[in-house]
Amino acid sequence: GAIMGGASMGSSRQKASFSNCGQRINLFAWGSGVVTTSYPGAGLDWFGPDNPNNGDPNAHYTNAFGGTSSAAAIIAGTVSLLQSYASSRMGTYKYLSPEKIREILIQSGVPADGENGCNIGKQPRMDVAMQLFDNLWRDAQMEFPEIRNRQEIRGERRRPLRQRGIQL
Repeated sequence: GAIMGGASMGSSRQKASFSNCGQRINLFAWGSGVVTTSYPGAGLDWFGPDNPNNGDPNAHYTNAFGGTSSAAAIIAGTVSLLQSYASSRMGTYKYLSPEKIREILIQSGVPADGENGCNIGKQPRMDVAMQLFDNLWRDAQMEFPEIRNRQEIRGERRRPLRQRGIQL
């Protein structure tokens, strides 16, 4: 269920020179120009126009964060968002398996531009990922009337759901 991540140069979707790459890499996210919180004197100030910093050390931002550290955090956010969305639709005690989350995020993804022969995976599109989940859940509810009727699914009847990546 692990997700291996790479990093792009932001909106261009170009592979970052420092990125992980190769056959095993599943997903990528921004590894350059990421906006996040910082603190004055950290060496991570705001570069360019539209500086939001107003002198308050408790409200300091940078647009210079990056690397695989930012890419990994963004990818983890997509995983959390998809699992939260799925749980809100399926109910408290149902969730997607790690393998199904990885599969949906890869299927939803946009390929990188200019990987220079070294795969960095796909950049997840959450709108598409949520639609893929909605289709999966709709099909499961059609095949398993117990879900629609809020009845417990027991024994061997659970196996086909688990094989689809739906955990009870």
